[in-house]
Amino acid sequence: MTKQQTGSPLLDDVHRVIADRACAVLSLDVFDTVLWRRVPRPTDVFGLLGPRMREAGLCPSWVTDATLRRMRIAAEDSARRGRDALGTEVSLFDIWRAMPDGIFGDATLEELVEAEVRLERELTVVDLDVAAVVRAARERDLQVVLVSDTYFTEDQLSLLLDRPELGPLDGVRVFRSNQHGTGKASGLWEIVLRDLGRGPEQIVHIGDHEIADHEVPGKLGIRTVHYRRLDDPYLDVLGREKEPVEPFGDHAPDLDDRHGDFGLTSLRAKAVHSGVPFTTSALDVAWRYGAGVLGPVLTGFAEWAAWRAHETGTRRLWCPMREGELLSRLINEAAKARGWDVRAAPVWLSRFTTSLAGLDPHDTAAVHAFVRTGYRLTVRQALSVLELRPGDVPGLATELDTVIDNGDIAERVARALTETPHLCNRLAVTVTAARERLIKSLRDAGALDEEAIAAGDLTLVDLGWGGTIQRQLARALEIARIDVRPAGLYLATDGRAERVAMAGLRAEGYLTQCGHPASIAATITRSPEIVEQCVNALCGSLIGYTEDGAPVLGPTADSPSQNAERRTVQDGVLAFQQMWNRYAAASDGAWPDLARPPAARSGWRASWWPRWSRPPPTRPPSSGTGPTRTTSARPSSPPCCPPTSRRPSRTCRRATSATCTCATRSGPP
Repeated sequence: MTKQQTGSPLLDDVHRVIADRACAVLSLDVFDTVLWRRVPRPTDVFGLLGPRMREAGLCPSWVTDATLRRMRIAAEDSARRGRDALGTEVSLFDIWRAMPDGIFGDATLEELVEAEVRLERELTVVDLDVAAVVRAARERDLQVVLVSDTYFTEDQLSLLLDRPELGPLDGVRVFRSNQHGTGKASGLWEIVLRDLGRGPEQIVHIGDHEIADHEVPGKLGIRTVHYRRLDDPYLDVLGREKEPVEPFGDHAPDLDDRHGDFGLTSLRAKAVHSGVPFTTSALDVAWRYGAGVLGPVLTGFAEWAAWRAHETGTRRLWCPMREGELLSRLINEAAKARGWDVRAAPVWLSRFTTSLAGLDPHDTAAVHAFVRTGYRLTVRQALSVLELRPGDVPGLATELDTVIDNGDIAERVARALTETPHLCNRLAVTVTAARERLIKSLRDAGALDEEAIAAGDLTLVDLGWGGTIQRQLARALEIARIDVRPAGLYLATDGRAERVAMAGLRAEGYLTQCGHPASIAATITRSPEIVEQCVNALCGSLIGYTEDGAPVLGPTADSPSQNAERRTVQDGVLAFQQMWNRYAAASDGAWPDLARPPAARSGWRASWWPRWSRPPPTRPPSSGTGPTRTTSARPSSPPCCPPTSRRPSRTCRRATSATCTCATRSGPP
């Protein structure tokens, strides 16, 4: 299994240098190093300033968010170009003086500047990995300095840096470009060395800018760590998601008025960078896909599922295998991070087993639908699943090796199986036994214990699409006269979920519900195999239960390399959630969640849609030849034994802990 680290491997060497006292001064850039913003680009802050200024009566209604952003960018450019011999370094006051007269009514210059500083304070976040480096340096009495290209004054910067994560900044020297009239790329580093009285080799500097924080100080002999926020592969991902990446490019339309991008752009990048080096490019792609794409979405989904359970008083959630191993872990971590009394656990259910358990053996249409459920079963194999011998159904003698892959053959099989009372009775016995084993499995798991039955509730959490398992399980429980109405919480559901709603069952979707929004639902569910494969546990599909309720699993068809990629994707998913929860814990309850704000879910729709609507640049991870649906009744090869057998055959695997673990600078600083 791939190894994942908490924190930033980029800073590991700095920790060792500090521990060995191999430097005298720790130097840090401020923005995008010590602090980062909950927006994709620094200039996106200006757009979010609009709603606050309009609400405070500082800005007219006709000045839209996008307009104010363009005005603020233009004002800074004008302020820098208008200083002549004074140089290009400006303060925030200089910038707002360059705004047109009369637009902001009676608002004073101080009020306008204060509004922007307050917003910066609200949207900036302390980088916890850099904060850990600062703490380590202080513990060893190393001098700490901040070197920043910024238009903020000393008081404004002190306000932004006054954070419990950083501790008191007494004794920390701050070198600001607008204080000295020059930036890091054009002379500020020489001033730093002169004022500190240190040799360049005594200083270790951490910063994000390739020129100002890496090349220029490096040429002077300062040891540097290029703490880059967004690397080229991640920028490519943002481009495919149609996120604006140019600093002064188009307005970002999907930001939340209060929370911006919820910190997702930066945290996705940090999670991607937290991985250890991989031995193959395929594993690197898998890690990036898990940490940068699937991880954020599944973190939001798990948080939403835990929140919905908390809101409705549901203390337990049940996640059908094979997705259930990962989903239950994500939900439990989300609930723990938010302090909600909600627990999730895997449960063995599949479309195949619930379809059989709820089958009406006297209904030809129902039998037709059931035999079509099995993926490329032959007639002989379908009979075996139903505990029938070929001789029991003479009308199918000439078609035993025919694959049931179309409606005509399925109809002939269904009619043959329901044409006599004797065969219907045989089917009824098989179906009843299958249903009893399914119910025993649920009871043993705790999903149908006294508490669940008393509450009449069994809530499933799954990736979703059509809600078929939920609907079929409800039918099986109804036949068994168990008064429990299954509910469902899904990542997304398509139009087929209409049948679930029409059955009177609660089924909620995080990204889409019952096919709405239509364009997003169609894109996500058109080809969901990559997501399903990546979330699956490393075991075969569920095809039945033993008499004691243990799962009977089909064979697996994935290669060792495909399994390694799948594990790496899941490690990446967990790495992102761990990063997200770490910042939530450090915020003392102030960190936004991805469950309630509609803008967060809208943002996922906007980012996932482009991911599915155009092919990825490399082979997607875990796209092997194995089963393409976690809880599907479509095993990668025909069932190796009837799910109603007393014992699994040697080629089946019974689920245990051995098979599944379910158990040149311009612009903002």
